[in-house]
Amino acid sequence: MANRREPDLPSARPARPWETAGSDLFEFDGKHYLVLVDYFSHRIEVGPLRSTMAATLINHIKSILFIL
Repeated sequence: MANRREPDLPSARPARPWETAGSDLFEFDGKHYLVLVDYFSHRIEVGPLRSTMAATLINHIKSILFIL
């Protein structure tokens, strides 16, 4: 019996910018980066990280959100 693929469920559109966001970490050329995506405007923010510790990630996210 083959596994059936579950259908994608649409998510509700946010009412304002940065109400709902997605984030991910990635490594490129030996350096770590954080990417944030605003689901309202589809704006993408990418920034380098000094480390991947939670405190560093939180501070980096705050710096991006408070600038906007």
